[in-house]
Amino acid sequence: MGILNAADDLAGGGAAVGRGAGQAVKLPEKVYHYTRSNVAPLIERHGLLSRTGIIYATPDPNLSPLQAQIDLALPPNRGLPDALFEIDLAGLLAEGIRVTGPRRVGRWYNMPGGGVEILIHASRVEPRFLRRIR
Repeated sequence: MGILNAADDLAGGGAAVGRGAGQAVKLPEKVYHYTRSNVAPLIERHGLLSRTGIIYATPDPNLSPLQAQIDLALPPNRGLPDALFEIDLAGLLAEGIRVTGPRRVGRWYNMPGGGVEILIHASRVEPRFLRRIR
């Protein structure tokens, strides 16, 4: 897997990356977004959307639906995330999209967290940067 320079929230850095990048840390060229299969066709058509301006991703493509829900502290009342999208992080950075992380996922929704997340600071990731894995 290729790597990019980024900020290291896991090591206490926390600077934003993208154009005008901060500290050097290794980020994968691809990251992953776990979601539910009932919304996957909409994501394929319109891209990943966020009302808050942050899209959450992880460098780990090998989580089972249950493990993704636990490690990424996803809301348990939505059902297990049985769909997975690959995000071209290198392409987003080349477009000037700001990215922060990696950082440890904290406890949310009574889920323990503990996984690794990367935050994409955008209200939308266009479909051209996405590939559905499952």
